[in-house]
Amino acid sequence: MANKIHVEIITPGRTVLSDDFSMVVVRALDGEMGILADHLPLIASLQEWPVKLKTDDECVRYVSVSGGFMEVRDNRITILATAAELPEEIDAKRAEAAKERASARLTDEQYDHMRSETALRRAAGRLKTLEMANIH
Repeated sequence: MANKIHVEIITPGRTVLSDDFSMVVVRALDGEMGILADHLPLIASLQEWPVKLKTDDECVRYVSVSGGFMEVRDNRITILATAAELPEEIDAKRAEAAKERASARLTDEQYDHMRSETALRRAAGRLKTLEMANIH
């Protein structure tokens, strides 16, 4: 398994992905970071954004991740996410409607703004995953 890192993306309901990759890019609270094989141990909080996964033959996969944590240790990355979806599982119309709804709620005093901001980031992350994966 030289130059590979095993990645598992897990939500409370299922394991979304479990495979080997040559590079992983995530958006942590402190910014984007790329992880290669033999990376030092690390724990990071993740933002709602696509995880980019590269294979040795330069193929790229994306997974929409909604928050959570990532642990890097012994050539393994474990991402524990509130929610995660493969691009083919995302309904673009539903994600766009959720984005519009969350945006509208940000201007309405009767809604919890923190929840609306989180919903907006999640919808934007889902839509960005579709865009990056070239799925329309």
